[in-house]
Amino acid sequence: AIKGEKWLGEKPELNDKLVLVAFWAPWSTPCRKYVPELDRLQKIFAGKLAVVGVASEPEAEIANMIEPKIEFASVLDPKGELRAAVGVTSIPYVMLVDREGIVRYQGHPAAITDKHLEGMLAKAAE
Repeated sequence: AIKGEKWLGEKPELNDKLVLVAFWAPWSTPCRKYVPELDRLQKIFAGKLAVVGVASEPEAEIANMIEPKIEFASVLDPKGELRAAVGVTSIPYVMLVDREGIVRYQGHPAAITDKHLEGMLAKAAE
């Protein structure tokens, strides 16, 4: 379960989906660089993948970020509890969780490719 203080937007349905948890911050240029890619993955794999952002910054700071537009669900984790539980020490950072709740990847988002996700989805369908 992904828990935080408040969901920005609608809380996503995570059952029977791969979940890509993205730890990010609006002040981080590298994080902002990956937002469009995360949006794209959410669209391409709609119904099979849920992208969930986790941010520790205040809601107002996130709301003031005009570009890029975030099209995936995000949860506020102001005390950094989820970040600490996962062991995140730098951002951007993603964690890919399969349908059984097993973490299949942790690290930089650049390693998550369409091919990687397609392979995981095919394996889950077996």
